[in-house]
Amino acid sequence: MHEVYFYPFLRSIEAGVVSIMCAYNRFNDTSSCHNAGLIGPNGLLQKNGFKGYVVSDWGATHDSAADNANAGLDMEQPGDFILIGGGTFAQILGLGGLEGAVNSGAVTRERLDQMVSRILAAWYRLGQDNGYPPVNFDAQKPDGSGPRNSRVNVRSAEHTALVREIASASAVLLKNNRTTTDGTPTGTTVRGLPLAKSRIKTVAVVGQDAKMPNQNCNDLNECNDGTMSIGWGSGSNSLEFIVPPIDAITSFFGSSATITSSLSNDLNDGANAARGKDICLVFANAMSGELGAYDIVVGNEGDRNDLALWFKGGSLIEQVAGVCSNTIAIVHSVGPVSFSWSNHPNITGIIYAGAPGEQTGPSLVDVLSGAYNPSGRLPFSIADVEVSPCNLCLS
Repeated sequence: MHEVYFYPFLRSIEAGVVSIMCAYNRFNDTSSCHNAGLIGPNGLLQKNGFKGYVVSDWGATHDSAADNANAGLDMEQPGDFILIGGGTFAQILGLGGLEGAVNSGAVTRERLDQMVSRILAAWYRLGQDNGYPPVNFDAQKPDGSGPRNSRVNVRSAEHTALVREIASASAVLLKNNRTTTDGTPTGTTVRGLPLAKSRIKTVAVVGQDAKMPNQNCNDLNECNDGTMSIGWGSGSNSLEFIVPPIDAITSFFGSSATITSSLSNDLNDGANAARGKDICLVFANAMSGELGAYDIVVGNEGDRNDLALWFKGGSLIEQVAGVCSNTIAIVHSVGPVSFSWSNHPNITGIIYAGAPGEQTGPSLVDVLSGAYNPSGRLPFSIADVEVSPCNLCLS
């Protein structure tokens, strides 16, 4: 367990990380932010050398202020109650705030001093007391208005190249039934990957997941209309600079091939666009997010309802494969999906591209063209049949 799950945390501690966030979930029936075995003086983090402060995820605190503080929580965020939890240090729910807990002796002044010291030590450790850049953006005003929004551009060619490389390296090649002109691995590709640009004269790009995403989905990207580069929720990001697959593919082929597209999930339109083409690139996705019933996207309350690709994506892939003998399926997903169509003889390649971020298009082209050899591995298993292992055993 430690080798698999704790190792990234240990490497962060070794690197001198100053803060670690406790999560929403319970661990051994105790909330993570109230779990001394994880965050306390004799807990896993401090026993391995962590000297920074522990901050709660937004609304991840429950129980009383004393319970959390004495277990090892140093800072609560955002400080008030946000429907799913929070507000314990500030006594929002009347459970006894931190000030009252200190005054009553439920939390010692030594512990309070330790909490403050850990937070301030991190502030000094990062040099925030001297010459630190001032706040230059206001997240509450995403339109750029207000005195704090200085519109500082932190983008660079190096950042873009790194994001592109990470996305390419993360792609997982699940299938590649490649054939070549001379039957050897060094021959020119006829079917499968990498694409032989010189041999391809007609291309079909099919699926809503290939197009530019809708950028008017509230602040948390609460929709799935276009290519899926990230899920929705507070961990989402701006899609302002995204390069969708259709744009990158069009740029890659240029005038060397005729591209026909069907950027919807209409089964008939997809098949018509794909019929008889030299190569067909068909896109499908499955998305998820957070906040449950507060943000419902295509009938999904954060967690997905099932393992199906959204908008009948599996059926779309089968329709395309039925009329195109060289079909490459590209799946953008947040987790396991059904691959019941994977053994279709006309599906020569399958790429699981995950949630690749803003360079989704260029990174995919790098993989398709062979400019980058995908090295990603699935962090989960995909069953051949849509039934749980337990049900299989019982049957």
